[in-house]
Amino acid sequence: MKLYLFRHGEYDRNSQLVNVRGIFDPPLSSNGRVQAGALESRLQGISFARLYSSDFTRALETAALLEHPLKCETRAEPALREIFSTFSEDQVEAAVESLLSFLRSIPDEAGHDVALVTHGTLIQYLVCYVLGMERTKRVKIGPVKECGITVLQRENDIFKLLSYNA
Repeated sequence: MKLYLFRHGEYDRNSQLVNVRGIFDPPLSSNGRVQAGALESRLQGISFARLYSSDFTRALETAALLEHPLKCETRAEPALREIFSTFSEDQVEAAVESLLSFLRSIPDEAGHDVALVTHGTLIQYLVCYVLGMERTKRVKIGPVKECGITVLQRENDIFKLLSYNA
């Protein structure tokens, strides 16, 4: 099964919105909505079984714009939340373990892939794990562009990187 990880679209950098957990949670900008809408043409011919998203506004809005072309309803998933620069090493470790546990729990439906809308830092940490790199080296793989697509293959709980930030 392939896992398509999408970074959310550009967010409104002028927003001061904070969610119920007291975390900065801005919506997509108008450009971010255009970026998310443009993903449809890049996904032609791929059959998706499920669409999961971080429960942060910018990710949920990106996922909502993918529902129709992917023919899937969004399922909010806390394991896909942002990892902030203020997180301690223990918090990062817990977030990565939560993500891996979630990814391993996704049922494999033959012939169908899974779409996940999440955040750049989380994708970087996941790629480090897959490549066997120290998490402190994540900046060496480069930033994840808005609506960038990273593809992993999952077989028997083993992950292989197929593409990064396409």
